[in-house]
Amino acid sequence: MTVHRPQAKRHDWLSILSNWSYAHGRPVVSGRIKVVPEDFRVYEQMDIEPSGEGEHIWLRLVKCRQNTHQVARQLASFCGVAERDVGYSGQKDFFAVTEQWFSIWLPGSEHPDWDKFAMDGVNIIQSRRHHRKIKRGTHRANSFCIIIRDLSTTAGPFQELLNARMETIQRCGVPNYFGPQRFGRSADNMRQARQLLNGSKKVKNRNLRSLLLSAARSWLFNAILSERVRLGSWQSLYQGEPANLDGTGSFFSAELSAQEASRLQVLDIHPTAPLWGKVSASKPVACPELHE
Repeated sequence: MTVHRPQAKRHDWLSILSNWSYAHGRPVVSGRIKVVPEDFRVYEQMDIEPSGEGEHIWLRLVKCRQNTHQVARQLASFCGVAERDVGYSGQKDFFAVTEQWFSIWLPGSEHPDWDKFAMDGVNIIQSRRHHRKIKRGTHRANSFCIIIRDLSTTAGPFQELLNARMETIQRCGVPNYFGPQRFGRSADNMRQARQLLNGSKKVKNRNLRSLLLSAARSWLFNAILSERVRLGSWQSLYQGEPANLDGTGSFFSAELSAQEASRLQVLDIHPTAPLWGKVSASKPVACPELHE
C-alpha cells in the first residue's frame, strides 16, 4: 500500500521578496546591473585607521569573483594561523569588484611577504599593524559605484523621469530595505532559515548558521518596513521609537516634539525598524497599526 503524504505549503519567498511596498511608486525606468563584475564596485569605509602598532596586521585588498569567507580562509592558510584569527567586518559581493579590510593575528611576527600571496582576483593594496582584530559589523559604511546598462522606459521622456524621481529621493529619502543578496539565490536562505527555526534542520556550521539567522532577522525588518510604507508611516516616528541620527550609528528614544518633527522632515533623523537579537537597545514601542 502506498501512503501519500499531503504536500506542505511551500513559501514563495522569491515572490514576496519582489513585492515589498514601494514608497514612490513602481520604477518608471528599467535597466541591467552587474552585466560584468566591474559594473558593481564596493568600497568599505572603516571608522579608524590602523595605528601601525599591535598584534594584528590589517590588510586592505581588492577582490573580484571571490567570496569573502574564501579569502579569509586563504589568508589564514598563507599566514599559518587558524581561521578564527582572521577578522573582517562583513561579507562583500561575489560578482563585483570590492575593496575591504581583513585583520590577521600575528603577534611578534614579521610581516609576511605579501607579494607571494597568490589568489585569483585578489590584490593586496595596503598592510599595517593595529592593536585590535576587525570584528563583524564594525565598518562605518560602504560606498558604491554602480553602472546601469540598457536603460529603457515607456512612461515618458527619459531624462525628465529620472530627474523627477531623483528629486523625490533627495527630498524624501527611500525605504532602506535589505536587498535580495541577503536572502541567497532564489531566496533559498529563507527556506533554510525557516527549517532551522522550526527544528527540522540542524546546522552545525557556524558561518552558515549565522548567515541563515541574519537572513531571517533581515526578512522581519523588511516585512515591518514594507507594512509601514503601505500604511504611509515610514517617514513618521512613534512615541519612544528608536530614531537614528543621520550618517551615524547613534540612536535615541524619540519624543513627538515639534523640534524632532522638523529634524525628521529635513532627514536629519530617521525612523528605524527592529533587528531581532539578544540585546534590547530600547523599551518596547506600541504600534497598534502594525499589530493589527
